[in-house]
Amino acid sequence: MPERSEIDTVLDDIRAERLARRSSRAETFGPRGFGHTQDRMQLVEDEAAAIRDAARRVLDGETLSSVVQDWNRRGLISTTGGPWRVNSLSALLIQPRLAGLHVNGGGEFVPKWPPIVERATHERLAALRASRGVERRSPRRSLLNGMLRCGRCDGNLHFLHRSETNEYYRCPAPAAGGCSGVIVKARLAEDQVRDLVVARIDTDEFAVAAEGAGAVRAADDVRSLAAQIDADTARLKELARLWGDRAITRAEWQSARADIARRLEAGDATLAQIESERSVLRLAGEGRRLASRWSAMTSEERRQIIVTALDHVIVDPVGGMGGRFQPSRMRPVWRSP
Repeated sequence: MPERSEIDTVLDDIRAERLARRSSRAETFGPRGFGHTQDRMQLVEDEAAAIRDAARRVLDGETLSSVVQDWNRRGLISTTGGPWRVNSLSALLIQPRLAGLHVNGGGEFVPKWPPIVERATHERLAALRASRGVERRSPRRSLLNGMLRCGRCDGNLHFLHRSETNEYYRCPAPAAGGCSGVIVKARLAEDQVRDLVVARIDTDEFAVAAEGAGAVRAADDVRSLAAQIDADTARLKELARLWGDRAITRAEWQSARADIARRLEAGDATLAQIESERSVLRLAGEGRRLASRWSAMTSEERRQIIVTALDHVIVDPVGGMGGRFQPSRMRPVWRSP
């Protein structure tokens, strides 16, 4: 395995700093709550009035969808700047914050902030949400989600779970944008992709590409890029705070945000590319060792290895093999480092 470089150390430092900031932010309020100012000590009156109206309408039997449509027609937007949706309004209306409540160290609700609705209204909304709730089993995240394409129509294959031993990747029906022409058993497809990837990263071609990708960056440039991303992220948060506190208009917020967001998107993409380059360099020549450890890896670890080397796989329809799996149906399209 190639020795760790100064860039690897810089990237480790960047990840550690961001993790520390996320942990610190977990102790704060995060984004401004709709209806309150950032510190939650004052009401944003027009938002609070909309919340009270929505609570009344929902408790009177009106649908969340109807309220959402009304809010969006009136130009009410969330504190993240986007339109309202049923799930976001539903989540908002059951927040204890709206009743001025805070969960103390003992797990009890205690008054702390100016209430928007009465506590009894909050409890009725929470009870209504609970009565409508349906417990759902979280679907398994497929290892090859978004990476398999139909050899007939080039559409994405969808993961289909019928039971723990009966899982497939399938091209959806024409009504859903596919052709229904390709289906492959999930376990067989995932095993074949594993074999393709671990063989690929032991090739000379992969090693040469990895060396080329890993030799063109300077550690100081990576540090400067990370500093620029952090600065732009802070600017976006400050803009959101100013807009939330009504210090600037929506038009001013949108105008200032557009340039920063474009720069931030470009910076994030470059940093992601550098991370990918280093991942490729670290994988070169490690195929056999990784194959021996594959069964002990988590799904996330396996997928990270796969996406580092592989862009996607074209899956051809079944040929004349009596339904038996044909490895040649899986045609890899490799990622260029």
